[in-house]
Amino acid sequence: MPANSPSEGQPVNKSNIEYSSNWAGAVLVGNGYTQVTGTIAVPTIATSLRSRAKSSGSVWVGIDGDTCDTSILQTGIDWFVEGDTVTYSAWYEWYPDVVFDFSNIIISAGDSIKMIVTATSKTSGTAIIENLTTGVVVTETFIGMVDGPLCQYDAEWIVEDFEACTDACSLMPFADFGTITFTDVSAITSDTTPSTPSVPFMNMFFCTLSLLSALAVIGVKSSSLPSSGTVYVTPHSQFSSSIGVLGCKVDTNRIAYWPYWPDCTNMCIKLTFGSRSKTILHIDSSGGAHDISFDAFQYLAFDSSATASPAILNANAGVNMDYKIVDMSECSDIIKSDTGKLSFLAVNPNQIVSCKDQSGSWVADNFEVRNIANSQCQYGVDEVCTFDDTTGTSTCPSGVGTKGNVALSPAQPVIDYIAPCGVTATAGGAEPVADQCSMVTQTPAP
Repeated sequence: MPANSPSEGQPVNKSNIEYSSNWAGAVLVGNGYTQVTGTIAVPTIATSLRSRAKSSGSVWVGIDGDTCDTSILQTGIDWFVEGDTVTYSAWYEWYPDVVFDFSNIIISAGDSIKMIVTATSKTSGTAIIENLTTGVVVTETFIGMVDGPLCQYDAEWIVEDFEACTDACSLMPFADFGTITFTDVSAITSDTTPSTPSVPFMNMFFCTLSLLSALAVIGVKSSSLPSSGTVYVTPHSQFSSSIGVLGCKVDTNRIAYWPYWPDCTNMCIKLTFGSRSKTILHIDSSGGAHDISFDAFQYLAFDSSATASPAILNANAGVNMDYKIVDMSECSDIIKSDTGKLSFLAVNPNQIVSCKDQSGSWVADNFEVRNIANSQCQYGVDEVCTFDDTTGTSTCPSGVGTKGNVALSPAQPVIDYIAPCGVTATAGGAEPVADQCSMVTQTPAP
């Protein structure tokens, strides 16, 4: 699937780091890419006998999907984890068509896999997977892909957290893949002869991949955030939680979306800008930005709010703020459950399993699980469930997830405040068309 990133439109030269909620790796942006090649060692995926929750991930090479998000020619390897079982598959795709698995090839942890995509035109090409360890090669040929003609703007080497779709699409829990290194990489354009990328590209590639893969190891890794410091903070409009915290049971105007996997204890962050301070709860892992809820940002930066009139438009993208990790008691007023405990999804208790393995962690002693189907609290049953420490699974009176397609009753909508006008929207629903509002542009001042 295309990257969830700000990149759109015509290609531009760029060597900077960008951030995405579902891609980690490297992208070359140019014109006329006809072939992309890369080799990886199939990762050994972390598993847990105590968890039956499913997780997954993918690694691939491709043409398009970043600045050209209407089509992708790609091929790669998926991994799927359930408890202590890991399965691997090789696949190919010409998006917007669906993914197809290759047959007659076996993929195992540690295998050396070479991936090649070739565009012979904007609507035809090939995808090749070669298992260098076993010697097996599989190929798929594409002809007449007129529903998704390539732009040939992007060459990509990507680790992806992909979506699963039933009634709605959402990112799968991301399995801990450790570190993946692409070797023997090349990108060929229509006006060049086949060659290995130049040294400047390799420097950009490995620096970018090293940083982004570190940010993308989510699901197991704890926060690497120092206990205090200064960060460049930006506003965030839409609630989400990568660890499965229920938005209807917390104050969503005081949430941190930071580029570290949320810790099991050090989740309460005190932000200070000048004379103003506010505590926020870190329950979501961003692609790279230090985002906080729009309302909290407006207070800290401008002594205002998300719904102020006239709306205050920041003259800059964000502002440097001091932070300090503080005791969880200072974030107790953010938790809104009737039990006083932090509420998690019963259907996906991966974070709880991880925190239970950490002796004395705050989450291990202060969590509950509820039979609500998603963090935006749209579906399910608002009932407290029991959690089995041995199996790492939940048991609910109505059955875990059995009413995952039933609207939550009574409704407990999670409200987003969309920047810059503070337009309200129900989290998980369609993004509203921004209202016209009176705005003044200001530079944040302490």
